[in-house]
Amino acid sequence: MQRTKQKNHIKQSKSRNFLAGAAFFTLAMGSFSLAAQELNAATLLAMTPQQARPYLQQGLPQAGSPGLYEAIAIKAMEQSPPMLDLAQAASIKILDREPANIAAWNRLAFIDIADDGQLSKAGVSYLQKSYALAPYGDLSLMTWRTDFASQIWPALPDDLQARTLRQIPVIGRYGTSWQWRIRHCRENPNEAIALAVCAIAPGVNRPNNL
Repeated sequence: MQRTKQKNHIKQSKSRNFLAGAAFFTLAMGSFSLAAQELNAATLLAMTPQQARPYLQQGLPQAGSPGLYEAIAIKAMEQSPPMLDLAQAASIKILDREPANIAAWNRLAFIDIADDGQLSKAGVSYLQKSYALAPYGDLSLMTWRTDFASQIWPALPDDLQARTLRQIPVIGRYGTSWQWRIRHCRENPNEAIALAVCAIAPGVNRPNNL
């Protein structure tokens, strides 16, 4: 009787150890899968647009990390012509996981106008979300939004025009923005933006014929 109890105890112990080992294996595989996705993202970003095309043509993976979806969106936009639907779907996937991802909101605004040449109400809302999350942000963010606004200025509501102009003095605090300031002061066809940039580009003259 005692030996039977011992055998049952041993079996239960082995069973618990096996289940614990299986759980650990499952967690380890999950971590490995996530690492593989990140590796795929890095590999995809390193590809030329031509090299990435066969991968992109497989469509959007249903399960992926935000990093993988970001890589897919970037490479989709680099295609000629851009794969707008794929880039849009990947950006939405990113925002499902990271609703404060400003790059994804900006990309959706760009896709909105690239789709038919006009900024829709949805595109306006994407830009408003971008500014709500980061009224200023880092240099690349502010210069991108200013460049984008330069192309669609008449389509922007007053609040987005005002927000675009408010970030320009902040751009001037970055010494590395000097060449950007020279170019926009001299060449930007939008007078409101050009004058705001010239104010932070001392010594740079705007041609009178623009």
